[in-house]
Amino acid sequence: MQAVAALNAAWVITARRPGQAVASGSVCWYTSGAGARLAKAQGASVIVMDDGLQNGALAKDFTVAVVDGRRGIGNGCVFPAGPLRAPLDAQLRRSDALLVVGDGNAAHHVVARARGLPVWHARLVPHRDSAGAITRPVFAFAGIGDPDKFFLTAEQAGLTVAARRAFPDHHRFTAEDAAELLMAADADALALLTTEKDRARMTGEPALAGLMERAHVLPVTMEIAEADALRAALTKARGR
Repeated sequence: MQAVAALNAAWVITARRPGQAVASGSVCWYTSGAGARLAKAQGASVIVMDDGLQNGALAKDFTVAVVDGRRGIGNGCVFPAGPLRAPLDAQLRRSDALLVVGDGNAAHHVVARARGLPVWHARLVPHRDSAGAITRPVFAFAGIGDPDKFFLTAEQAGLTVAARRAFPDHHRFTAEDAAELLMAADADALALLTTEKDRARMTGEPALAGLMERAHVLPVTMEIAEADALRAALTKARGR
């Protein structure tokens, strides 16, 4: 179960970028630096890490701290008391830039504490060609960190979200889940809609084949307003 949950992001990247190498493994493998050694052995010249602030085994050339504009950092406490994996100030001291994703005012106090760091802004843009292929109201379901963001994104793409169901982050769908979702959608003649990550977790599960076949996916792309500044900063960091 843990392997499937860990690999869903890698599966999405591989599907989006055919031919690019993606390394994924256990927490111990990841934090030991084995992934970086493997990437280097395969000829990689740049390594992009997800949750890289949590890995002290590798020296980083450039670190971007990301905060949600709508949710901010919640109560500001460290897990399990709150959503942070380390104290905010400690993470900002190790960062080279702050990226605020989405609208809202919840990130303002984080920006205020990120003294001296460049602050960039981004938004998730749904692929409207995928949304345009759905002609009925949808039953949206998601097992990600912020399902409400996905539901909102679907509405912003022009879809009518008639029903929704949120599952825990990294949820491993069961045959019972599939049956319930299919029955609920059929009862109201709704199309099923989910995220790329959730659909990836259904891959290879015979009991979920029916749900996987019926569920539409709404891909999103992150657009960064200050993309030129980000590109320049990364180019400079790579030349150090």
